[in-house]
Amino acid sequence: MNEMCCPKCASRMELKELHKRTTIKGVDVAYPCRAYVCPGCGLEAGTVRTAGDAQRAAADAYRAKAGLLTGREIKSLREAQGVSQRELAEDLQVGIASIKRWETGAVQSESKDKLLRLRLLGDESSTCTGDRESGLHDLLDKLIKFRDERDWAQFQTPKNLAVSVSLEAAELLEHFQWSTEDRDIPPDKREAMAEEVADILIYLLLFAHRLGIDPVQAAQDKIEKNAQKYPADLVRGKSDKYTTY
Repeated sequence: MNEMCCPKCASRMELKELHKRTTIKGVDVAYPCRAYVCPGCGLEAGTVRTAGDAQRAAADAYRAKAGLLTGREIKSLREAQGVSQRELAEDLQVGIASIKRWETGAVQSESKDKLLRLRLLGDESSTCTGDRESGLHDLLDKLIKFRDERDWAQFQTPKNLAVSVSLEAAELLEHFQWSTEDRDIPPDKREAMAEEVADILIYLLLFAHRLGIDPVQAAQDKIEKNAQKYPADLVRGKSDKYTTY
């Protein structure tokens, strides 16, 4: 690695092995990392590479503690079976970007870990019967089969799918036009709304699949971001935007 001078006192910094602690999803983990340390003032600094290595080490420490496959384990098991990242993504019905992220530091959900174990280890105990996330994958399989039997993939561009999501959402909203019903929805309207909800979900799943987005993981990531923006103890019972807190 290149030499680094301390930005504070200009001393030559030394690359050292350190042990750090952090909290990930409420779990305290210890992990090893490398960083440049100034022998004069004690300032620590890193490079893009050392920062990336530290992030992966912390994520793997969390996964090991949480009983999830680590990025290194996922990669070694995949390569041992001669399976490419794309093939594994197709088997799990996720985008290839998800496989790349899991192998390089992103933490997979418990349900995704079960699917990984089932595919890479043949662990039948990891099956999640009735799991809603698996239900989404089954639904996507049916949608793709339905689409391909009709040779409609050529029409389902990201733009067309995004437009379709918006149009179907507008049709759902149309049920409330000139209506005073705000909370109690009559059964006959619920049935009609259910069809609009189905259309929205279908186009949204196809859009996510086309762009290689894992919708469940994306939603989980968004929930975590929102939890930081809107701490429960500050926003409980309030509808203000996070910038007001």
